[in-house]
Amino acid sequence: MAKMWPTTLLVPATVAHARRHDSRPPGSPAPTSPAIVMEGLPLDERYRALVERYPHAVFGLNLAGQFVEVNPAATKISGYDTSQLVGMHFSELIDVPDRARATDAFNQTVEGRPQLLKLTVRRADG
Repeated sequence: MAKMWPTTLLVPATVAHARRHDSRPPGSPAPTSPAIVMEGLPLDERYRALVERYPHAVFGLNLAGQFVEVNPAATKISGYDTSQLVGMHFSELIDVPDRARATDAFNQTVEGRPQLLKLTVRRADG
């Protein structure tokens, strides 16, 4: 049975959009929260640690819509393991009635207009 789960999709265009709209001067430190400060770790390792420990599914996509990274919560929720998900097109995880909306939202996000919507994700076991 398909269910709705809290999920985050990371699309390269979204990251670029956020960087373009960051008002901090170049080279200034990123804002921190006491809950997520990981002193001494390079930024990419802090990002990785945060994504790996995030309790909700995180799917990183390339501009073609294929998964390039997923966190442990994504594998648990979807029922697929990492090797099955990486390279898969995101639409394969979306319940059929939601696929058109998901594809439209993805395309808009790639164009620099991030979207927020609720979709039903299908598990590997149906």
